[in-house]
Amino acid sequence: MQQTISILPPIDLMSPAETETATFAMGCFWSSEALFGSVEAVVRTHVGYAGGTTVNPTYWTIADHIETIQLDYDPAKTHYRKLLQLFFSSHNTTRAPWKRRYTSAIFYHSLEQEQLAREEKFSLQEKSGEMVYTAIYPFKVFNLAEDRHQKYKQKHVSSRRGINALQHHCSCRNFFDT
Repeated sequence: MQQTISILPPIDLMSPAETETATFAMGCFWSSEALFGSVEAVVRTHVGYAGGTTVNPTYWTIADHIETIQLDYDPAKTHYRKLLQLFFSSHNTTRAPWKRRYTSAIFYHSLEQEQLAREEKFSLQEKSGEMVYTAIYPFKVFNLAEDRHQKYKQKHVSSRRGINALQHHCSCRNFFDT
């Protein structure tokens, strides 16, 4: 009798047994993917399109969708509230979007995520005294963006200026140590 042994790559052995999903939009998805991709508790990221009704959107035919990042994270290492705090602190939520595709938005996957998102948005409005334009929607569908957009910042950091910009965007590791 022949035995079949399945050997997983080391990266798969490091994945947590349980993950949760968060879906955010904060302007262009390239920088937000680099930002959240540098968080130790984040297991994987993908960029794509959400919030619209157009079937099979692409970068060139995005129509009523929003550029979005979807991430899976280890709930044993961080809480959704911490991800929300990074989300709100990493882009200008008090400026109305100049195009729908760049809208600030949170797509919640559970009632708990919805409640936390609304609490954080309200808290920011109270502290700043300004209107926070971040939209909060129930998650429906995430349409994966084309391959060329996945991990874009990692693929295109070639100049010294680019490396410094990426390091600036990815300096959130210590954010989760507090």
